[in-house]
Amino acid sequence: MMNASSSSSDRTNYIIASNLRHAMEDIDAALRLEGNIYTATHAQQAAEKIGRALLTAENKHLNTREIGHRLDVQIGHIADENPFKDRLRVHSYLEAFATTFRYPTPAGRMNRLDEKTAAKVKASVAELHTLISEIAAHFEVDLDFESDAPAGNIEPPTTSSHKLGK
Repeated sequence: MMNASSSSSDRTNYIIASNLRHAMEDIDAALRLEGNIYTATHAQQAAEKIGRALLTAENKHLNTREIGHRLDVQIGHIADENPFKDRLRVHSYLEAFATTFRYPTPAGRMNRLDEKTAAKVKASVAELHTLISEIAAHFEVDLDFESDAPAGNIEPPTTSSHKLGK
């Protein structure tokens, strides 16, 4: 599942920054589409990109063809000492929305969010927004989507290096 090749720190800092910027764009889209069926899909995509940024800092490169959109598998590979792991894990339920709402059901029906799920997704969007901002601060990433600046820090966050609740 892991790609043994390692990337240079020069490439790593751009990959981390780009994943976080794309994650924030997904959250911005989810906020604009609140109540729309695509809100959950954008939240799932944001969670996936957050995971990629954290794994990239740990020099772990998962084969996405093997794991697909399985957030639980992706998050499981993040180091246990990463203070963001558990906060991201609570959103792993979003993996169900990776493709569910992009297509009609096999019977040709539309997929819709019930009120309880919509409220849960709305809460996840808010929490993921905060999480992205905190992770971006750790990696010293400017979240402006037009920015091409690399991450200023590529060290993986650990409980000993990061103060929770900043």
